[in-house]
Amino acid sequence: MLKLETNKANINKPSTAVYSFISNTQNLGALLPEQVENFKGDEDMCLFEVKGLAKLGLQILARNPHSSVVFKNTEKTPVKFTLNVEIIPVSDNQCTAQLIFEGDVNPMMKMMIEKPLNNLFSGMASKLEQVMNQS
Repeated sequence: MLKLETNKANINKPSTAVYSFISNTQNLGALLPEQVENFKGDEDMCLFEVKGLAKLGLQILARNPHSSVVFKNTEKTPVKFTLNVEIIPVSDNQCTAQLIFEGDVNPMMKMMIEKPLNNLFSGMASKLEQVMNQS
């Protein structure tokens, strides 16, 4: 089992705005780093390739209005996992968001993918903060 938690992104928007953005997987393309190619997404699922890593697919498993969105791997992804985006209100116009990845991987695979996945999800959390604080 591999568990990764990003730093909390500080967002100057209400939790409802962050939830609306994250709950549409098409918006995740704006959060992915430049080493991601072939992004395709719709409201409930997205597919993309990370150079040097693998093809990944995310599909929404659960939407918990204004508090979290839980994604799971699609069948095209070689690792079974969940990615939970926790949204915590700080005030009426501020919240934090954190990405929590839990994957079912063997120890050998863990050594190979832990750092790239940590970089991917930490980058997504930073981009979420940038994107949400710009608009």
